[in-house]
Amino acid sequence: MLCGRQCVWFHGSSRDPPTVGGSRDGFARYGVRTSVAAKGGQEMRSAVSTDRDRTFIRLRSRVIGILTAAALAAGALTVAVGTPASAATCYGSAKSYKSSLYDNGWFWYGSVYPTTTPNCYDINVKPTNGRIQVRTCFLPTKGNAYCNGWRTIENNTWGTAATDVLDGTKFYLNFSGPSAGLVAY
Repeated sequence: MLCGRQCVWFHGSSRDPPTVGGSRDGFARYGVRTSVAAKGGQEMRSAVSTDRDRTFIRLRSRVIGILTAAALAAGALTVAVGTPASAATCYGSAKSYKSSLYDNGWFWYGSVYPTTTPNCYDINVKPTNGRIQVRTCFLPTKGNAYCNGWRTIENNTWGTAATDVLDGTKFYLNFSGPSAGLVAY
């Protein structure tokens, strides 16, 4: 029950609050002053909060609330970005590729330059004929094509050729040698 001084009754009745004073007991370690008074032969305890105690408790509960919200938000991002369901959707839309030798290297771009889709956040490659090195070359609407750095991908494993690629981006893949496998974008 709350009384005029915002005290919480732990043991006692709904009658008048006990007198303040007396000894400190186990509640003191939690930042709450307590008092013990005898009223009608019955021992009653109340936790009497000071302004400083109430401020501390309010601040602590706000910090816990903020940390909880941040943890939930981080968990939601993890669920949205890294779930097996999103990987299954991405890899489920994979297409086969086979690189071809042109003037100065081994390339794959299909019959037309591929364009990234909402299925995948990255451009993923799974070589099926050995370990490869690959880089992704982007074709901007204005300006010249540019390529990222070389990345090594092991045989029969999905690897990332480019990360965080915007949907609708045209690209082609440049390999260090002949390669075949799957590509998901």
